[in-house]
Amino acid sequence: MNTTAFIISLLGAIIVFLAFSFARKIESKLKANLIRLAGGIGGFMTLVIIPAVFKMPVEASAKSGEYWFYLIIAGAIVAKVFGPKEKTEKQKT
Repeated sequence: MNTTAFIISLLGAIIVFLAFSFARKIESKLKANLIRLAGGIGGFMTLVIIPAVFKMPVEASAKSGEYWFYLIIAGAIVAKVFGPKEKTEKQKT
């Protein structure tokens, strides 16, 4: 396991998850969706920008993309299982 690639992918995944949690608190759907989109693109772009800035080999960027994919999938599963429950119609009234 490439530790540097894992750290880069972890940073990208944290950016995505922070954007999604921040967007959940915003009432405007348009603004929330724009924040989600920007967070997703920003988190993905860290996988490209950080290795390019530090002149790392391309393999590190490719491996970080693979790790990022698995971290996003694992985070989505954890959020679905342990995340806030949706209120049913009876609980809202």
